[in-house]
Amino acid sequence: MHSSPTGPVDVVLLCGPGFSSRAVFGSLRSKFPALAVILEAPVTRTELLRNRTRRFGPSKVLGQIAFIAVVPTLLRFLARQRIAAMTAEMAIPNDEIFLRSAVRVLSANAPETISALRNLAPKVVVVNGTRILTQEVLDSIPAPFINIHMGVTPLYRGTHGGYWALVEHRPDLVGTTIHYLDSGIDTGPIIHQARFSVTAADNFVTYPYLHIKSIHETLPHIVGKIVAGQLPEPLTVNLPSRIRTHPTLFEYLFHRFSRGVT
Repeated sequence: MHSSPTGPVDVVLLCGPGFSSRAVFGSLRSKFPALAVILEAPVTRTELLRNRTRRFGPSKVLGQIAFIAVVPTLLRFLARQRIAAMTAEMAIPNDEIFLRSAVRVLSANAPETISALRNLAPKVVVVNGTRILTQEVLDSIPAPFINIHMGVTPLYRGTHGGYWALVEHRPDLVGTTIHYLDSGIDTGPIIHQARFSVTAADNFVTYPYLHIKSIHETLPHIVGKIVAGQLPEPLTVNLPSRIRTHPTLFEYLFHRFSRGVT
């Protein structure tokens, strides 16, 4: 049985719920047996709608809701064999194993998160799928925070970077970024970028699996170097900076039938 440590550890995974966090946990735990997990609760629908409406306006958000209500369930059914194969290949732990290893907090920015980080005193914090972290959290311990981002930054900041790269006919920029965290949205110095190809069996709901798969073996190596005190030098990436968001139903259908991006 793998239980969450309560004392000093080398690595903390600070994450949100979902398959990608379970996959990252599975990738790290074989190399770091004392891996500690701090799991934040999902953002409530009310909070999510309020935040998105403030940023994008009501019409955009209604289109995103329509997309979420219709498209992912159908795509997940069509890609069920592809998803099962990737889940098995990456040996993604089930919810029971993952949750048994987690300290649960309401938010990655809550006082109890800072308290847990200070008690665990890790040498590195790996972040996946959380809210944007505050500077207070980032400054709470003398350890680097590194983030896993599903997109090639800085051009594909925000969400669904691989999808938007395909929409913009940039298959060469379909990939995943590991970067140092700052308080911006995917703006921290870049440590590593991995590109991957999309097959005819893939669609919008399998792209996240491909993102995680692309760094599944590299991530433990990077984390191990940081634990050993060898901080990777940031890469120079000459791309413009742009933030992306969830497609609306109209956007998805337009790009599917005009550009063939599923």
